[in-house]
This record gives sequence, structure tokens and C-alpha cells, in this order.
Amino acid sequence: MMSLALKCVYACERCDQLDAADKILECLPMGTAGLSEELLVVHKDIDKLEDHLSAMEILNLYGTQKPISHIRNIQDSPAEAKQLMVKLTRGASRQPSSGSQETFWRNLLQHLLTLRGRVFTCVEPSTCYQVFTESLLCSGQEANIQLASQLLTSSLQTPSRSEPQTSKATPTSGFSYQLPYDKSVELVVHAAREYFNSAANYRDKDMTLARSCLALIKERPPAIQSELNLFSSLEIIEGCGLDLLPLQVRLCENKLDIIKRVLEECPDAYKQSKKLFRLAHLLGLDGVETPVAMPTAGITMAPGQGHTSILIANAAIKVCP
Repeated sequence: MMSLALKCVYACERCDQLDAADKILECLPMGTAGLSEELLVVHKDIDKLEDHLSAMEILNLYGTQKPISHIRNIQDSPAEAKQLMVKLTRGASRQPSSGSQETFWRNLLQHLLTLRGRVFTCVEPSTCYQVFTESLLCSGQEANIQLASQLLTSSLQTPSRSEPQTSKATPTSGFSYQLPYDKSVELVVHAAREYFNSAANYRDKDMTLARSCLALIKERPPAIQSELNLFSSLEIIEGCGLDLLPLQVRLCENKLDIIKRVLEECPDAYKQSKKLFRLAHLLGLDGVETPVAMPTAGITMAPGQGHTSILIANAAIKVCP
């Protein structure tokens, strides 16, 4: 009879039958004293059912409904379990909260750790913190980005805090764990890129959020400096009257094409060579250009100026034949 009850619960593909499943669980005997090995196995399955129902309840709480069979099917798959956690936290970030936002997020982290502790043991505790922090950074709220700073290692000189807290640990007023420095840099850069890519222009509020993410790291490693340079390039591009989406600038395979368009659409741009050389630097053209010699003029341009100088010279010749 117990085995039949278990099969009935897991056979249900609906997400709105949690109450019915709980009632079935309540009807099942819980004691194990004096039972045969076969019945002990069934009781272990009942314990697992209780864990799965607990997971289902947490998912429902944040609007991420999944049938209980799905939870059981992915419980040993780290990739699918992480994907579900990402969906849970991203969905939760869009939910309105009547109380303190910080309390809401701390409760979410505890629920995430409970999911991991009771069902998705294939996932490392640090992965829960990574998923949680990434959702804070990508939530679109400045307060949440600042809250994420408590889970990040902001400098190479700052040691990370302790080991990841598990679901059995007692919650504290602060976060007991910080992600390693390299992972912290990776997450803030990823979040900043999301905001940058979705921005409509240089003054879009998403650009402010992107900068807030990058500001959480005190140093300027190459990945962060590259993003900051791209931000600064937008100001120059927009100042020259060129209408490009931030994403278009990022995805442009040959950044020299941007210099060309500036010169084409702003006839007097050739007069502002310093600004154009600065733009070339910000677009990362320093490393792809080689010195260019102009023997007739007795000039050799340094790397990063050669091709840009030629474009400027050609634009000046067209205007002043």
C-alpha cells in the first residue's frame, strides 16, 4: 500500500497538488521499528518523498512551480539542479516584497541552502552562494547590488570569509561566506555586461547599474578595465553624434569601423585627433595596430595610432582637397 501511494504521488505531473500529496504523506506510517529490510527501503523512499515535497513547497513559494517527478529526476544532476536554482532566484528577484528587501533575500538564501541540503546534494554549497549573488547583482536594484558586496571578495588583499554555510547552520546577521576573488570578478563583470548590453544609450540607468557592479571590486584587473574602457568609449561616440547602441559597439568585430563612421558622420572630427586616438585606445585597438611609417612626412606613428592616423588623414584630404 505504501509503495502504491508513492507511485501515485510521483505519477502526478501537475504542480498544484502539493496539498493532496502532503495529505497522502500524513497517512503513511512513519515508525521503522521491527520492519523487514524491504519495508525499510520503502520507508527511506518515504523520507525522500518528504524532502521532495519540501523542495516543491519552496519552489512554489517563489513562483517556480515544478512537478514532484521533475524534482526527483534532476536531483542527481548538478547542471540541471543549478539551472533550477538560477530560475528560482531570478524569478524571486522580480517578485514584489512587502517587507524588508534584505530580509527577503536572506530568507531566499536560506531556502536555497535548504534545497541543496535536502534534495540537491550534488550541488556544492559554494554554487548556491554563486547563484544567489549573481541574482542580486542582476536584479536591477542598486540596494541589491550593494547587498551583493557582502558576498564578494573585493580585493586580492582581502581574504575570503570561512566556508560556505550549509542549510543546517544558524543564520547570522551577516553573510558567513564570501566568494573567492576570481569568482567575484567574474560575477561582477558578467552582471555589468548584462546591463551594458541592455542599455539604450550612454545615459541609460542600466549603465549606472553596470558601473555599480564593477565598483564592487577595488582593483582594476583586465576584465574590469576593458569594460570601463568600453563605457568611456560610448561617451566619445555619442559626443561625436554617432547613434550606436552599446551592444552594437560591443559586438562590432572590427572596431576601426567605428572610427571610420565617426569620421564619415562628423565632418570636423578629423580636427580632434587626440579624441579619436583616445577612442581607439578605449576600443582596444592599441594591441591590433602596428607602427605605420610615412616617409614623405618623416613621421612614424606608434602602435595604436597608425591605422587611426591614416583614417584621420584621409578624412582631412576629403574635406580639404
